[in-house]
Amino acid sequence: MPKLLTRLQRFRTGSPLSFRLLAWILLFSSVFTLIASAIQIYSDYSKDLSQIDSRMQAIESGYASSLASSLWALDQKLLQTQMEGILSLPDVVHLRLGIEPDSELVMGEIPRGADTQPHNFGLVHQGDGMLKLGELTVTADLDRVYQDMKVKVGIIMATQFLKTFFVSILIIWVFQHFGVLGTFRPNVINLPDYA
Repeated sequence: MPKLLTRLQRFRTGSPLSFRLLAWILLFSSVFTLIASAIQIYSDYSKDLSQIDSRMQAIESGYASSLASSLWALDQKLLQTQMEGILSLPDVVHLRLGIEPDSELVMGEIPRGADTQPHNFGLVHQGDGMLKLGELTVTADLDRVYQDMKVKVGIIMATQFLKTFFVSILIIWVFQHFGVLGTFRPNVINLPDYA
């Protein structure tokens, strides 16, 4: 580390224009990198949340009628099997089936302090009329989404920083190689003295 600092100090004193240019490139590139990374991370986070929403809608459309049929037929074994199938889906951690008038069936467990997203839908029997049999609450744990987001933040920030750093170094090297950042020496033209 001391060698790196010494080299950096030598580069700063030997090529002050190059050093300043590198500093400004790194500064602006870092700002744009942070903005681009934030947009990408937010986009991935929104996509994960919409996947959970889609899964909840799929559970409602795929299980509501069969759960209602099992409730209507009072088939507790089939009802339990169907609920176990829902509970085995990704991110689903807890189910609460409220059965009219005043009983319930609960499966799974909500982790303490977890950030969750519940989804409710009613179970109705359609015969001569519509009769509400109960309501199912499906709770998804967002812990996986947050863990994935942390990993993505680390990867995106590391790769973006390295890319920015190496591109900045390459720009400085190109400038120095072609003499753009070399020492400025004005051309002195000797004019003949006619006096």
